[in-house]
Amino acid sequence: MTPDRDKDEAAVKKWVETYLNLAENGDERWYQMWTDDAIMLPPNMKPVKGIDAIKAFMGPGFGKFNLEHNKLYLEIKTDTSIAFASWASNDKTTPKEGGKTIEKVNKCIWLLRREPDDTWKATHCIWSPNQPPDDDPSYSYEV
Repeated sequence: MTPDRDKDEAAVKKWVETYLNLAENGDERWYQMWTDDAIMLPPNMKPVKGIDAIKAFMGPGFGKFNLEHNKLYLEIKTDTSIAFASWASNDKTTPKEGGKTIEKVNKCIWLLRREPDDTWKATHCIWSPNQPPDDDPSYSYEV
């Protein structure tokens, strides 16, 4: 199969936009963006392996925080069956029950796999903030 890089990169760009929109809205469909065997590598924590563990890890935060991502850059590269997206953004995390909004610049790399139905899903994700850790809960996993 000869890859159509323009088409694939457009599909991965759409994946990123959908992923972030679903995350910002705490939409349960966000979990469908991942493979069942996905691995999440959050900063300063052990790997989170498998979709059930990702749900347990991220779910509580979706209920507690409003998220906003403002893209600084996005780079996408694809091949016939795999892709990566490198991302940086100014992120705002605000407690839904009120409180201080935490702002951080984050960077992230997603690895994606082409599924049999020609869609893309994340297999791995690693991210980190540019700032050193602090005491403010700024991510959904810090609940």
